[in-house]
Amino acid sequence: PVKLAIDYESAMADVKKVTDFDGAGFKKFSSDLLDMSTRLPIAASGLAEIAAAAGSAGIAEADLLPFTEDAAKMGVAFDISAKEAGAAMTGLRNNFKLSQDGVRLLGDSINALSNSMDAKAAQIVDFANRAGGTAKIYGMTGQQVSALGAAFLDAKVGAEEASTATNSMLVKLGTADKL
Repeated sequence: PVKLAIDYESAMADVKKVTDFDGAGFKKFSSDLLDMSTRLPIAASGLAEIAAAAGSAGIAEADLLPFTEDAAKMGVAFDISAKEAGAAMTGLRNNFKLSQDGVRLLGDSINALSNSMDAKAAQIVDFANRAGGTAKIYGMTGQQVSALGAAFLDAKVGAEEASTATNSMLVKLGTADKL
């Protein structure tokens, strides 16, 4: 128990470094994370690590708690670590300019795709984060990019190869009128 407490306090120190919580706000946030750890299958230190990574990525303090909870749930649903889920959510938010509600809906879509196709959710997220920037420039939504990625993955094309091909295809299609 002492090691767990030390791990949690260490992770919370990282949260403190990347946020501007005042004393009372930080104490409330810490209490909320401890409460969340009783409802979700993630240790409090893991939740604090997600929050620290989100804070350093520029997630607003008002969004940190829902972001952390959504990342923890996504980690469980996608069979990836909570830390990986937090990084994936940050990438999806940035690539597709999504709010927290938007990234939650995109995560639900990715989960549905992985349940109905032979594509793992983690691979779909990897594809969406690799191809998302280019796809967003050409007007594609996160759901469309994820569905395209799931189709490639279902056909046994790897996420890296599929995203490279997709980026190339979109650039060529986007400049077709100039060719």
